[in-house]
Amino acid sequence: MAYVRETQVMHTLETLREELCHRVALALGKRLPMIGVSANAPDQQLQHQYNMVSTVTRFHQMLQAGVTIDSRLLAAEYDWAGRKLSAMGATWEHQSALFEMYFDEASRLHEWTAEERAVLEQIRTRMYATAQKAYEQPVQC
Repeated sequence: MAYVRETQVMHTLETLREELCHRVALALGKRLPMIGVSANAPDQQLQHQYNMVSTVTRFHQMLQAGVTIDSRLLAAEYDWAGRKLSAMGATWEHQSALFEMYFDEASRLHEWTAEERAVLEQIRTRMYATAQKAYEQPVQC
């Protein structure tokens, strides 16, 4: 029965995807430094916001895959991020902020039942632990 509830919660998150990702990207853009944006670019803020939209959209997709298919998919993404993005200045604190904002916004966007809220929190906790371990202990290639 728990699997059915997780699938239902993930389906609801998917129906909220557009608004959820938009809101999280706006908040994330205000909280995170510009990474991967040229200091000479005339449209730095626009590029930064585009990067935030891409980041949140990718996070949503990886979360969907990690929960509904296999958590190792999310772990592989964060393993890569731990090796590549950390070298660009993206810290675990930045990744953690994304988790926090995403799940907090998801909680506000939908009227979840008590059972759904509990499942959403279980997903958050499990996927956070999976991502953190992979990010902080990446496999060296």
